Amino acid sequence: MLQDPAHLFRRMWAAEGWASMVGPGASPACWSVQRDGQQAQSPSQYFDDVLSGQWCSSNWYAGTADSGALGQRGDSEDVFAGFELYPALLGYDEAIDEMCKQGLGGAGYGGGHAQACVHSGLNILSLFSDEVPYNTCRNFEWQVRCLPRHFTRADPTSRIVSAGMCRTR
Repeated sequence: MLQDPAHLFRRMWAAEGWASMVGPGASPACWSVQRDGQQAQSPSQYFDDVLSGQWCSSNWYAGTADSGALGQRGDSEDVFAGFELYPALLGYDEAIDEMCKQGLGGAGYGGGHAQACVHSGLNILSLFSDEVPYNTCRNFEWQVRCLPRHFTRADPTSRIVSAGMCRTR
């Protein structure tokens, strides 16, 4: 799995989410490029940034369509002031969508899942920006460093919530 550069596990870590890391037009590993995907960097720089929490105040909703200030550039604290008071919601997109819309009229809610989650008082990772594209490295930053950092500063009642059970084949 790790030794096969064409394996799905390796594609998960491509700078361009799920792109091939071999052959023509191959995408480098996400830790080998800066967050904007434009400039090369050493892998150690990526892991140093994760450990330091360098990007934790990023807008984790950047590029979310039709969401006003939520999808704009800037720190998340600027657009979602309650960030530290709301639990983080982890799960598959469909389950996240359902859970966030549950208290807002269900499937009839007209907004996207990022807006529904914020209106429901839940934090999610929702990057759709060309400036900082989604890939597994962003997911790793958010889950491994930023969420634990958030909860050490947050209200002691804040927590991580799971949207549905993990699925296996």
